[in-house]
Amino acid sequence: MIYQPPFTLLGEAGKALGPAAASFAALGVIEAELRLRSLDVDELSFTIKQKAGRVIPDDNQWITLKDASGAVLFTGLTKRSFTYASRTYSYVASNVYKGLMEMPLLSAGRAFVLYLEQNLTALVLNILNRAITAGLRLQAPLSPPIFYLVPKMAFRSQTIASTLEDALKWAPDCVSMMDYNTTPPTLRFNARLDSLEKTLNLGQPGHGVTDIRLTPFPEARALAVSMAYSRRSGPSGIEYLVQSAGNQAAEANRKISLFISGNERSDLLVSEALTTALNAVSKAEAAQALTLQAVAAMNAQLAADLANQVAATNAANNAVSQAAATAQIPLTWATIVARDSRAAAAVAAQASFTMDLTLVGQTYYTGIGCGIGGRPSTTISYTPTGGVNLKHQNASSAAGWYPIQAGAFTSAQLATAGATKITCLIDGWCNANTTGGSAGQNSITASAPASFRAALQGYTQNYTPNCSETSLYFQRWFWYYVSIPVDAIDISPQTVAARVVAANNAAANNTSSPVVPGPGSGGTVTFVPRAEFVEAPADLALNYFTRQDWTPYKGSISLAPSAALNPVPGDFISISGPDIPADWSTAKVPVAETTINLDTLAITVTIGPSPRMDFSSLVDRLRIPVEDNYEPG
Repeated sequence: MIYQPPFTLLGEAGKALGPAAASFAALGVIEAELRLRSLDVDELSFTIKQKAGRVIPDDNQWITLKDASGAVLFTGLTKRSFTYASRTYSYVASNVYKGLMEMPLLSAGRAFVLYLEQNLTALVLNILNRAITAGLRLQAPLSPPIFYLVPKMAFRSQTIASTLEDALKWAPDCVSMMDYNTTPPTLRFNARLDSLEKTLNLGQPGHGVTDIRLTPFPEARALAVSMAYSRRSGPSGIEYLVQSAGNQAAEANRKISLFISGNERSDLLVSEALTTALNAVSKAEAAQALTLQAVAAMNAQLAADLANQVAATNAANNAVSQAAATAQIPLTWATIVARDSRAAAAVAAQASFTMDLTLVGQTYYTGIGCGIGGRPSTTISYTPTGGVNLKHQNASSAAGWYPIQAGAFTSAQLATAGATKITCLIDGWCNANTTGGSAGQNSITASAPASFRAALQGYTQNYTPNCSETSLYFQRWFWYYVSIPVDAIDISPQTVAARVVAANNAAANNTSSPVVPGPGSGGTVTFVPRAEFVEAPADLALNYFTRQDWTPYKGSISLAPSAALNPVPGDFISISGPDIPADWSTAKVPVAETTINLDTLAITVTIGPSPRMDFSSLVDRLRIPVEDNYEPG
């Protein structure tokens, strides 16, 4: 964005700086600087010299920075200091991300939170919503990037911010920015893989770039990724598996190896879970004096229980599969009639009445007359366009979301599938080509407000038989606007059913059984202590490899006040023009920080990964010994 002085500050009711806008000049603000960061605290710093009659903002009060256009550039909480010799107050205001860094992640009062949710997008939103529920002035984005499934995770002695950053280590191409033009501000995320780049064109007059210093780090781009993990195989067996992606023949220093689970990975065992398992084993070993008859009875009971469980699992799988077959709501006229009272009344008045939901590329005529030489002459009128589509409640497109019947899936089923459910709208204009005011049209006209309907009549009076092309003489077009709330999920109903069925089957297959003692066993049962494991979801290695498969840069860009483009955190930048390295034109590098001198409007952009985030972050995180916070199972 282009920053437009003069700048103003707004405070809070009941504070020294109240909610009325006060200019920098009126407040005596000097040395003002705004620093915007990705996955870190935004800060506004400035100085006010003490002077009779000047407003001195309170310590620990909320202030808002706006420019001449009325755009909100920053909102944060002040911290001030006073210098006696110069009689000046120095302020540093920090945005709500500082609260994320100071707020502990708790569950039932304990600093230990287990996330069985494997959908990374849903996990990030859940972490943010914990902060929002706790009272931080923050909003979660309605449309975050769509990521992929990651291993189950647990976090011990973490803050909201560190948890968020740990979760996003699975997506090293992700950056954040705080959108201050919503109330409260919205923490938004962009991913390099899914975002459009912005280009600084050094060959274009007025580009405003005064200096660029960039260093590529191709060694931080892994050419191959492998992830090793283990899986239970029956009551006492272990399978060892590896997922790989990229060029496995690459030199060793260009590979990433992540060890997710396994017996040798004892640092992934959470002490609570392990202690519970060992206690259970001790009790079982104390009861090893089971006779063959007792074991046979146990096995018989187990077989009966297993048969019941199989029947219950099959029934649950059939139910969710049947629900998925009819869960998705089709965008049809029949759907609207079933949910819109005016449309239903129109069909009741005229059984054949129907409307089209597609309004793309149509041309409508208000009149057709006879021109010179008997040629038709037309007057064209344009009408509501856009058609009926699934939209978010803010009217933006909800592409990628699936409208579903209310109650099609339970909350537990959606959680198992990693699906997020929100309320969307079946929204837009539908139309009908009629020969006149039909009974259905008249019904809607009588019941709908004027803003919900439109009509266009194509009748022509007093034409002569010499005119050809008379097919459009007698047309009447009628439009009706609908906005119907429905439940929507971010994965297809069929995928929900498939994941729930897979989870049901996995739960059934994980049922352990006592071992029938063989000859010479003395009639006792041997119980094998088993650890818990973390499994890698399908395509985890490929998904992570894709997210890091680009060359990172670090450096800075300096911009004059007249610059045509001012990159901010959340943007991805490429640079074109004469006499520059060729690879800059496709770099698409993330912005880590933007610093704006509000006195001179000069801007410095820091290029590179977000603070505390780079390609080695996930590797280092998974190498933490013993007290690793990623919990298995």
